[in-house]
Amino acid sequence: MLMPNITIVKASGEKEPLDLKKVARSMQKAGASDEEIKEVLKELIPDLKKEVTTHEIYKKVYELLSKIEDRGLGLAGRYSLKKAIQALGPSGYPFEKYVAGVLKQLGYETKTNLVIKGHCVSHEIDVLAKKDNQTNIIEAKFHAKSGFKTDIKTALYVYARFLDLKNSQEVQPNPNPWLVTNTKVTSEVKSYSECNNLKVMSWNYPEGFSLRELSDKANLHPITALISLDQFTTTTLLNNGIVFCTDIKNASQFFQNQEKYQQVLKEAEGMSFTP
Repeated sequence: MLMPNITIVKASGEKEPLDLKKVARSMQKAGASDEEIKEVLKELIPDLKKEVTTHEIYKKVYELLSKIEDRGLGLAGRYSLKKAIQALGPSGYPFEKYVAGVLKQLGYETKTNLVIKGHCVSHEIDVLAKKDNQTNIIEAKFHAKSGFKTDIKTALYVYARFLDLKNSQEVQPNPNPWLVTNTKVTSEVKSYSECNNLKVMSWNYPEGFSLRELSDKANLHPITALISLDQFTTTTLLNNGIVFCTDIKNASQFFQNQEKYQQVLKEAEGMSFTP
């Protein structure tokens, strides 16, 4: 397929040429077959203007995936993972549960929403995750909008908090500071983290251990990815600690209409497909 001469405008305002391989990879990660990807691209390209935003591309691909027979809703839901995580707000607590759930699925022992006394003061801890004789003190930094970057002030705070906590009995053995965010981090944060052994995980960083990759590996998806779920029920579920699609099977009491519940449950079960 020929590469069309189209410019992409990112959420940050940056511009770059459209890379169809990148679009195809995002669909592949969602579980789309080569034939399905080919068909989506075939319909996508003629509809695009010479300059188009990443959101417009996302919206069109999402729409085309959702129309695929039998498994379209599951494909579209998995494709929308980044947007679905951003929709976990406005509070950051569901994101903390999301991070803890992904890590738990990958073998970590996790706790959320803790208050631990440091050498000088007490600190609120979003997630505490233990594995392989290491205790990871995690700051889960949630942003509801694309284009936002977590900056050096957050990294400085996370590391300063770690210094006050590192000798506390509750964070033994071998405590480590982590900063996890659903968007991006600045280059300063990356440099500072490498210098101080502060583990940073953002949407696409670092390669091999990014939030996107760990989410794919855990095969867990937030309920905000479900197309059939209305906003009122979504908010009710999140307020009651229901964050993952896998939890929908135990959430029938939050639905007034059981026929609607069965529809949502069917879509939720389709999300568990492993690409």
